[in-house]
Amino acid sequence: PAQLDPFVREMKLSRRESSVVELIARGQSNKIIEETLNLSAAGVSSIVHKLFVKFDVRNRTELAIQWENSGNAWSCELRRA
Repeated sequence: PAQLDPFVREMKLSRRESSVVELIARGQSNKIIEETLNLSAAGVSSIVHKLFVKFDVRNRTELAIQWENSGNAWSCELRRA
């Protein structure tokens, strides 16, 4: 299996969470995230909420900025799991 980036490990992000945050950073809607990762609407909403807590942000824009500032933007391989 591919190694997780050290930041992803430090933040204790699951592969699914890292895929969702990557898609958010790319400006994708929850609907697109659902379709891309084969998740339910409730599943995506739950993961997005968990990411807001982990990154201590209040919205998707702040989350995307934090992700980009971490140096991880565009580096995570998106996985269907």
